[in-house]
Amino acid sequence: EWIAAKIFNDSGSTTTSIIHEAFQWFIAPGGDPSKAPDVVNNSWGNTNAANTVYADGVQAWIAAGIFPLFAAGNEGPGGQTVGSPGSYIDSFAVGATDSNDIIASFSSRGPVYWNDENGERVRYIKPDISAPGHQIYSAWPTKLGRGKYHTISGTSMATPHVAGAIALLLSTRPDLTVDDIKTLLKSTTRKEAHMGTLPNDVYGEGIIN
Repeated sequence: EWIAAKIFNDSGSTTTSIIHEAFQWFIAPGGDPSKAPDVVNNSWGNTNAANTVYADGVQAWIAAGIFPLFAAGNEGPGGQTVGSPGSYIDSFAVGATDSNDIIASFSSRGPVYWNDENGERVRYIKPDISAPGHQIYSAWPTKLGRGKYHTISGTSMATPHVAGAIALLLSTRPDLTVDDIKTLLKSTTRKEAHMGTLPNDVYGEGIIN
C-alpha cells in the first residue's frame, strides 16, 4: 500500500513548518498511528549537510518503527556534498548509479562530519547505499506537457528503488526493525571492482541487490 504527503506546492516551493507537519502526519495519518507507513521515501533534501532542523523528525520516525530513507542529493561529483536529512547519522542516504553501474556524476558524495558526545568531530561514510538513478522512466505531471511519464535522473530516482526493496523485505519479514533492514540492505549489496574499496563515500556499501 502507498500513501503520500505533498510538501511542495505546484511551483516547487515549501516551508520548514510544512515539512514538519508531514513528518508528524506520517506517524499517525488521519490521527491513526495504526496507519503509519513502514518506510517513507524522501526524494528531497537540503544542500546544507549540517542543517539539523529535521533531526527530531527522523528520530521520531525511528522511534515509531518508520524507516527514514533519503536521497543523498545531486551536488556531485565533489566530496562532502551529501545534503540533509540524508547526512544524518541515523538517516539512510541513497546515491545514484547509471546503467553501467557507475556512480552518476551528479550523485552527491560524502563524507559527513558530526560531533560526538565529547564534542569530537567524527567522520561518517555517506551515502549508505547506491541504486539506479540515471535516465529512469518516471511518473510525470501531465500539466507539464510531456505526457504521464518522462525519463529523468537524480538521487530522487534512486531512492524509490530502495523503498521498493524494503517493501519486499517487509512483505516476507514484517518483524524486521529499522536497524535490521539497514543491516540487510548493506550486507547484501552488489560490489564491483570498479567501485574500489567498500564502503566508501561514492557508492556507500555498494549497489542495492
